[in-house]
Amino acid sequence: MKRVFIESSITSHNFEETFTTIEQLFSSASFIALDEEMTGLNIPSATFNIEDDIPTRYQKMKQNVEMFTIWQLGLSFFVQQGDQYKATPYTFWIIPKPFIYYNYDPYVTFCASGLEFLRNTKVFKSNITIIY
Repeated sequence: MKRVFIESSITSHNFEETFTTIEQLFSSASFIALDEEMTGLNIPSATFNIEDDIPTRYQKMKQNVEMFTIWQLGLSFFVQQGDQYKATPYTFWIIPKPFIYYNYDPYVTFCASGLEFLRNTKVFKSNITIIY
């Protein structure tokens, strides 16, 4: 099966011009995949135990992600074309924005291991230099 691949980065500058296309892909896609990157994943107090029941595990997972921010969202649309799929992935860069009028200025917390992971991906390798 041959793969056809087109990629787009979505920011606040080009969101409106691509929205109609994305909206159309929602109704025509054979299937859709969603991925997110967060600024961290683990906190020491959220250790998991095989004996945890479902509500306990949920609370630990919830605590684990509430500390961090989703800063990149991946949305991929796959449309079957004969014996192949055309993949149209979009990367949404989501950085919290302050709203001074409402006295809302969110904190963004990064976990060092999360930054290390991102540093080793093409995102940071090609766009950001980290010195440490």
